[in-house]
Amino acid sequence: MLPLLLALTACEPPLPDLAGADDQLESPSVSHDVPQAEPADLSLAGALSVSGGDGDWTLQIADPSLDPVPTLTVHSPGRADLSTLSGAQVQALLPGDWFAEHYSLLLTDAQGPLYVLDMGLHAEQANAAFGEGFVSHGEVVGAEEDETWSTWYTRVVFQTDDGAVQLLPGEVQEIRVGGLRYRAVAIAAWTREPRADAALPGCPVAEELLAYELIRVEQEVEADLVERPQGLAPATAGCL
Repeated sequence: MLPLLLALTACEPPLPDLAGADDQLESPSVSHDVPQAEPADLSLAGALSVSGGDGDWTLQIADPSLDPVPTLTVHSPGRADLSTLSGAQVQALLPGDWFAEHYSLLLTDAQGPLYVLDMGLHAEQANAAFGEGFVSHGEVVGAEEDETWSTWYTRVVFQTDDGAVQLLPGEVQEIRVGGLRYRAVAIAAWTREPRADAALPGCPVAEELLAYELIRVEQEVEADLVERPQGLAPATAGCL
C-alpha cells in the first residue's frame, strides 16, 4: 500500500493539509491495580461504578472473584461521559502487551459493546465485538517526512449500519452499529515507514496508529470537535 501512496504523491498535487501530527488527540491510557507477574490480558465481570470527569475516570468493577474490588483508571481523549455507564453489569477486557500501560479497554453488557477505547493495537478486539473489518484507515489527508520517517495521516473509517463513516482526529459523530447508537470519536490515525538509509533509533518501534473511542448512548449525538488540551503531546505508541 505505501509504495502506491508514494507513487501517487509523486505525480499528484500536494495533499490537502487536513491532518498532521499536531491535529492528533493525545494518547488514551487504561491502567488497573490487579497484581500481575507480567502484562497479560485481563478480564473482569461485575457491577460497574464510575467516578471522575473531564476525560479522567475511575472505574470499579465488583468482580466476585477478586478482593479488593479492582479499580481501573481511564483517560478518555474523546471526552466520553463514562458516568452514564455507572450501575451497569459489565464484562471488561484489557488486552495486555509489552507497553507500560494498557491502551485499550472493551466494556460489554447483555446487549453488546458498551464502551471501546482502542489505540488500534488490538484489531481482533474490535473485530470480535463489531465484525471483521469494522475499523480501518481511510483516505490519506496529510503527509510528513523527517530524517527517519515518512508518515501518512489518514481518516478513521467505521463500517456502520448506514455505510462507511470517515472521521478526522477530534471529530465526533453518531454512528449506528447492530442497531445500537454510539458516540464515535477519532483519536489518531497514521501509517509510517522508515526512509531509505535512515539511521534508526536504538528502539525503532513506531506503531502505526488507528485510535478511536466509542460509547453507547441513548440520546442523539450532535456532531462536534474535540481538541487536544494544551500541554499534552499527540498520541504515540512505541519507542523512538
